[in-house]
Amino acid sequence: MSLLRLVATTPAKAEVPLIDLIGAIYQCTIEPEKWPQTLEVLCEAIGAVNASLAVFDFSTSSLELGVNARVDPAAQQVYFQRFAHLCPFRTAAACLDEGQVVSTGDVIDLEEYRSGRFYREWAEPQGVPETLGGILSRSGGALGFIVFNLPVPATRAQKQLLNDLLPHLQRAVAISQILKERETRAARFAATFGLMAAGIVFVGRNFEIVEANPAAIRFLGKRGARLNEPAFWLGDSNATGNLIAAINACAANALDDLRIPPILCRDENSGEIAMVVHVMPMSFIEERPDAVAAIFLADYKAPLSSPVEAMRRDFDLTPSEYRVLAALVAGQTAKDIAQAQGVALPTIRTHIQRLYTKTQTKGQAALVKLAMSMKAP
Repeated sequence: MSLLRLVATTPAKAEVPLIDLIGAIYQCTIEPEKWPQTLEVLCEAIGAVNASLAVFDFSTSSLELGVNARVDPAAQQVYFQRFAHLCPFRTAAACLDEGQVVSTGDVIDLEEYRSGRFYREWAEPQGVPETLGGILSRSGGALGFIVFNLPVPATRAQKQLLNDLLPHLQRAVAISQILKERETRAARFAATFGLMAAGIVFVGRNFEIVEANPAAIRFLGKRGARLNEPAFWLGDSNATGNLIAAINACAANALDDLRIPPILCRDENSGEIAMVVHVMPMSFIEERPDAVAAIFLADYKAPLSSPVEAMRRDFDLTPSEYRVLAALVAGQTAKDIAQAQGVALPTIRTHIQRLYTKTQTKGQAALVKLAMSMKAP
């Protein structure tokens, strides 16, 4: 069976000013969708057949960033199925330093390489006998790299060009990852804020209402509270006074920790406790820099939801994922869960990986920490 070609033709090297290449790289930080186009430009500048840029987290087996230029998806699938584990650059990458640029001859003896299966069955038939690559990042279990597959051995000029570009690629990829993480967190924050059953009000330094979710508006409206006044009324003068003092403390950063005693609001007619108010400082939450305090409102008689139940609701967990998460929070290992639920261990591990993906966490400790932080106040 003949292998699919990665590309139809080998491009000629194009002369592109270095400053233009650097500009294109940094443009990707504000327009991530331009990474494939930029990688195409870099392919032309270096004279490569194709190129790939990736950030892969081996601890979670997740691809955090993946961009290809001139790579046929069908051929790429064949590569990963049959040849990826034989690639000398792939195996050497674990030993290379961040910022290091290497070609095939730097990581393996060329005679040994050309006599090996990877070269004979993949690289040579594909017309890419040489690889030029660089390490973008190395953090924990994640590795970032860029590789250019060349039709002929890498020249000193090609290596120097990649050396010149690599620091800019490193910064651009790092910025892209940070912005992506912040955007994801902000989107999740906004979605969760609007959908949460608990009432939440964000308050500014001058007691102005920055934002209130629908649950808070409904909840306060039923109790005669008002959101449109500088120091809004909770329906209980003592509780309102305590709330103002708590907001002042948040605004002045006058708290030794994040714990503020709950405020109990009594019904004006019966005198019974009707509502519990929790106040949390907002100085450490980037998503709402205009707010100094978050006010959580809860019905005093309503049962508290468990942290796992909150996770199930907010991350749309399946029943199986929900059971596995509950067991993890209870301190069980994957093996314990498999034995207790009568399920194969690989199945439990699959559920755990899906939990990591849905919650965008990395590792069991981070997952459990997130679950416990979801507990309603």
